[in-house]
Amino acid sequence: MSEAAQTAGDAMPESLQSGAPQNDAGFLWDFWYPTMRSDEIYGKHLATAMLLEVPLVLGRTSEGKAFAMRDARPHRGIPLSYGHFDGKNVQCSYHGWEFDACNGQCVLIPSLTSQDKLKVERIPAGHYPCEERDGYHLISSVILGPYSRRIHL
Repeated sequence: MSEAAQTAGDAMPESLQSGAPQNDAGFLWDFWYPTMRSDEIYGKHLATAMLLEVPLVLGRTSEGKAFAMRDARPHRGIPLSYGHFDGKNVQCSYHGWEFDACNGQCVLIPSLTSQDKLKVERIPAGHYPCEERDGYHLISSVILGPYSRRIHL
């Protein structure tokens, strides 16, 4: 390890070096947060919300499954909420990239040709566990990392 990297590592609190989640007095982690009333999400309308300082795009698929994605496209950061939703995929308004609403995986990049070797399934958009309960769209604030655990309602 370089001297600069070692110095930076020494300056970091021990809890960050170990990868342990930090306690933030303002938020409960591994917890379900209501983000919006369910009746505010209808049809193919994309709704936006802010949760734990993360911009979200919310919706419901044609089959009625609630979803929540980070409202920023992985390539240019353009909000996905500016795009089009067909009931299954969210399409970015910038280049037309399409992402599966339920898992955040890229499913289509229109500009790719058969000669291109880019694998679209390797491009994820941020996606969050989401449920509809008691008239609310609930999003999990699960921490991704070595100490995360899957939580259930």
